[in-house]
Amino acid sequence: MGSLQAREMEELYVYSGENMPRVRLCLLRRYSCVEEVEAYVGRVQDRYTLRLGTVETITGNLKIGCDTHADCEACPFYILEYNEVTTEYSLWKAADADWRLDSIVATMYTGAGGPARERGGLPRELQGLREGLDMEYVWDCLRRLNLPLEQIDWAEFRELLESMLAAKRVADDDCVTLRGVVALAALQATVQTSKRAVRSQLRAYDRRVRAASTPASTRTSSPESLLPADSRESSVSSVHYTYGLPATQLDANFKTYFRSMAENFELFEEPALALRGRVAKPRKKAAGRHGHRPVQA
Repeated sequence: MGSLQAREMEELYVYSGENMPRVRLCLLRRYSCVEEVEAYVGRVQDRYTLRLGTVETITGNLKIGCDTHADCEACPFYILEYNEVTTEYSLWKAADADWRLDSIVATMYTGAGGPARERGGLPRELQGLREGLDMEYVWDCLRRLNLPLEQIDWAEFRELLESMLAAKRVADDDCVTLRGVVALAALQATVQTSKRAVRSQLRAYDRRVRAASTPASTRTSSPESLLPADSRESSVSSVHYTYGLPATQLDANFKTYFRSMAENFELFEEPALALRGRVAKPRKKAAGRHGHRPVQA
């Protein structure tokens, strides 16, 4: 993608690859520094409990995409573009997809049926968590989740879990609520690990593009040079995405998704409500992605 100084271009249609449909990108906003990008991406991760990853494209832009699902065709992605002239960043988003919290939650359980996977013993950070709490049960719940436990900072997980247990006044024998709280704390812990990794990757990218941006390499270009004529369409729009994380977001997430999942996950089997990557209401059971270069998605 190139400099957008000639006119305001807030939408682009670009090719994502050979024999692939075009992708519509919307300009979210421009940022003066990478720290502002970090803050925005971090808010998105918090709101939708996302694990994100980054990869530098062949044109020198940075693609930021979902690292939660094995197959992310349905998930949106971002393209971060650095403009060597203005030294600003532009953040673009795939416009025809959005994040869905129910899909994120469902991946925690999909494919996690059967006995608990062998993942070693109880981490020492979790020993003696709370008197009366069955930590073997907590560890069993964790091992049955479809989450990268190796990415969890266990001290951070413990702090999250203790806070949630206290806030909800979870009784030691309330297995359903405990199971949901454990899952939510684990998901939040993996998100915090992902946020630190993305922050590090964004800052490394910022150092690279600013180091490569020298007077000899700085030039201007028009929007018409962004893409081949047959692969470019533009339109002016007022698309703005804002994200906020209300103080009650975690509690709302728990009540909407985690509680019902836990209630239907007593045997840790893959329930109908996790099918097709969506959370559905459980049925009652019968008894018994560098400036002046084209976008590459």
